[in-house]
Amino acid sequence: MVLHRVATAADRGVFTELLAARCALDCALAAEMLTTSVERLIRMAGTSAMAEGNALQRAWRDVRSAATHGTLRVSTKAAVYAEREWENVERGQSHG
Repeated sequence: MVLHRVATAADRGVFTELLAARCALDCALAAEMLTTSVERLIRMAGTSAMAEGNALQRAWRDVRSAATHGTLRVSTKAAVYAEREWENVERGQSHG
């Protein structure tokens, strides 16, 4: 659902600074949710899932690696989104 909003915005092809910031935040949230899900799978699978060559271990490593990228940090993206939203409020353009 989070990425559906991003895809819909991309399909429309019209981005404001606020919408771009919201989409970036949505992507960061999706990465965080994916990381949490894969970590739960690892915990349920037990220590054998961490064996070298195990597909789940490889997925866990890849997801964690991607999610630590600076462009997917929720705190950073949330701050930018809040800043853009505040700018709209100050201009009287808040969408509520």
